[in-house]
Amino acid sequence: MKLATVEYTGRVRSQQHTGASGEMYRFGGDRTVEVANLRDARQFESKPNFDVTWSAVGQLAKVVEDESQDVREALEDTGYSAKQRLAKHFDGIKGNAAEEELEEALTEKAEELQQQMENQF
Repeated sequence: MKLATVEYTGRVRSQQHTGASGEMYRFGGDRTVEVANLRDARQFESKPNFDVTWSAVGQLAKVVEDESQDVREALEDTGYSAKQRLAKHFDGIKGNAAEEELEEALTEKAEELQQQMENQF
């Protein structure tokens, strides 16, 4: 599952980097790589010469992983249109549902994602 797209913006034509998970990433011709590990994406985000574009799933994963923030609380703080955009990336969630329904469905997806991430470590 793609969490982010990482683009290498440095001067060297090709780069090779090992992510926090141990996975090797190669940046060559187009210099973009899809990243499926949250720790790796966050590591690239903290380095110079890398631009990280988070997918909706990646944004939700960041909320889930951030222990200082409750998922339900974070979703309550998210605007309705942002919830709609996020919902369209998941099967089984109607983007035009009422805000409370969207929030509930996204919370369930976040909890599933949290379990997947815990099993990833």
